[in-house]
Amino acid sequence: MQARKALKALRGLVKLQALVRGHLVRKQATATLRCMQALVTAQARARAQRIRSVEDGKMMNHRNSTHRRTSQDKIKHPYHVSTHWCLLICDSLIAIFQI
Repeated sequence: MQARKALKALRGLVKLQALVRGHLVRKQATATLRCMQALVTAQARARAQRIRSVEDGKMMNHRNSTHRRTSQDKIKHPYHVSTHWCLLICDSLIAIFQI
């Protein structure tokens, strides 16, 4: 009889331990994803600043000319698109892990 009580208590303890570990894993995953999101945002800002500085340099070189922008100049930089998707994925994963 005592062995059954001990086994039942042990099972309850194992279930509680699993519940706490699962919560801690989700919490750590959320924190990791937030850090990744911050890094992606910082990279996007750095790329945007670099692109602006390159474009400003081109503008200085062509300041006095009547150069018209071609359709290729108007296309967004490919890094912008990939960074946008990465941010959306990070946001989605953070929302999932917070549930």
